[in-house]
Amino acid sequence: MSVIHAPTQPRLDLRVLAFPIILGLLLLGLFLRLWYFQVVKSEELVERAEQTGKTKIERLAPRGLIYDRKGVMLAGIRSKLVVTAISNEVKEHPESIARVAQILKVPEQKLWDNLTKSTWRPNLPAPIFVDAPLQEATKIAESMDDLPGIDVSTQPMRFYPDGKSFAHLLGYVWVPYEDDVKRISEMERKPAQYVGKSGLERIYEAELMGTAGAESVSTGGKKQATKVIGRDAPVAGSKLTLTIDNDLQQIAFKMMSERRFRGGAVALDPKTGEVLALVSAPSYDTRLFLNGISQTEYQSILNDANKPFVNRAISDGAAPGSTFKPLTAIAGAEAGVFSTNEYVVCRGGYKVGNRFVKCLGVHGAVNFKRALEKSCNTYFAHLASRAGMKHMQDAATAVGFGQKSGIDASGEWRGRILDDQMVKLYRKRIVYYPGDLVNFGIGQGELTATPLQMASMTALIANNGVGYKPHLVKRIQRPGEDKPTEVQPEILHRVNLDIGFWNTLKDAMVGVVEQGTAQGGKIPGMLWGGKTGSAEHGRFNEKRSHSWFIGFAPANDPKIAIAVFVDSGGHGSESAMPICKALIEAYLQPRKAASALPSSSSAARN
Repeated sequence: MSVIHAPTQPRLDLRVLAFPIILGLLLLGLFLRLWYFQVVKSEELVERAEQTGKTKIERLAPRGLIYDRKGVMLAGIRSKLVVTAISNEVKEHPESIARVAQILKVPEQKLWDNLTKSTWRPNLPAPIFVDAPLQEATKIAESMDDLPGIDVSTQPMRFYPDGKSFAHLLGYVWVPYEDDVKRISEMERKPAQYVGKSGLERIYEAELMGTAGAESVSTGGKKQATKVIGRDAPVAGSKLTLTIDNDLQQIAFKMMSERRFRGGAVALDPKTGEVLALVSAPSYDTRLFLNGISQTEYQSILNDANKPFVNRAISDGAAPGSTFKPLTAIAGAEAGVFSTNEYVVCRGGYKVGNRFVKCLGVHGAVNFKRALEKSCNTYFAHLASRAGMKHMQDAATAVGFGQKSGIDASGEWRGRILDDQMVKLYRKRIVYYPGDLVNFGIGQGELTATPLQMASMTALIANNGVGYKPHLVKRIQRPGEDKPTEVQPEILHRVNLDIGFWNTLKDAMVGVVEQGTAQGGKIPGMLWGGKTGSAEHGRFNEKRSHSWFIGFAPANDPKIAIAVFVDSGGHGSESAMPICKALIEAYLQPRKAASALPSSSSAARN
């Protein structure tokens, strides 16, 4: 008899279950990891893969060219060899800077100083030496394996054919500092490797900087470029054509520099407001900045007693003296007290209270024309007193004194006139004295004006009461545009007096040159008008007065209006007038003027 055994149910053992559970978890982890890389990190990994063995090199955009009104280049571009350094890399390998300094034969500290000016971009190449000699640049390039963070390349760099005559007007470019980065970022632009630091270079930054390009290159094992695999060409900046006349600018600057004058000169087209010349002396050379100026060199210019950084054409002013007297005539006409038939007796001065304001002579009975020709203080003190302070203030404001013109230049100063705010500041209450009016009428006292403001007043007179906003840019040619954008004239001031008054005023100014205090300014074959000015001051322990001159030409159809200021230059006919005369001849009689510039000895005192 056989015994049949029933099958028994196997027992589930934890050890038996552990293996498939662990295997399942490992497979799930692997799946999740693959999902993470393929889905979540997909874009990042693709980008990393594309960057492996490849890098992008930024290519500097050529800065926009700048020309004068006749097509003379004032700011151009030249290819230069530039040594660059990546801040974060060379800090880890300071021997790179030491070696480069040795090759270039320059102080190591100079290279470090240039590098620290670009700390806002520590992972990008920054220039540490511009215009490297070919032999030294080649040596650096051949030693790249031993110079971590160092590179040398050819870059389109700014240059100025005349770095002194145009220093204040054009300004200069150099690497951006933090304030430049902030300023340009607010324009919604990315700062270029070089940016405008002052002058038109700064004012027209958005137009001139262009758009940087880039090259994608494959790299070898030591991150050296092997070949170009993609290129975005840089776009050059816009071309600016200025209103400036190169010849006038250089003539005025040369005359002021040769005589070591401190001062400014401004010439305008009275019919448009175009600035034909804007000169300040002494000056500095912008070319010092293009290769990276040292701190010692910069401090030397900054501490110069003559302050060459100050733009005396628009940023500094002085009492205009007798060149302000045409404004007194305007105030008298607006007050209804001006008359060509009125005579004032000059006995050598004008008494106001206990003070006696001296005149240049004893002129006897003089009418307006004779008074302007001889610059009679007595007549204009009397006229200002009759016009009253309110009309004097209103007339000054109407032609632009005590306010900025809005010229497209940096650092413009508004000057000042004696007004309620100033009186209250100094006297604690608004009260005017008779002497205030007398000083106002002869261009002295609490009154300061810039050469630009005096030139603008002269242009307004030449243009029968219509004054245009001064501007430096005539047209802008932007990349890709067929036609340039022309800058349109803009009326800034208008003084509504009848044409008879303007003709009388201009005739009197012609008389100043023909038979008055500026007879040395006569130009054969041309009638032109002007006004001398000498302003007392107490600056620099200098006994000589400031020298002013304003003028317009030709008399019958003015095409140029000028103001010249010479700090402590003496009488207006002595220092300022010869410069004004030379500019008029150069602009309206270029063939005659080309023969020779007047020497310093030719300035005769009248």
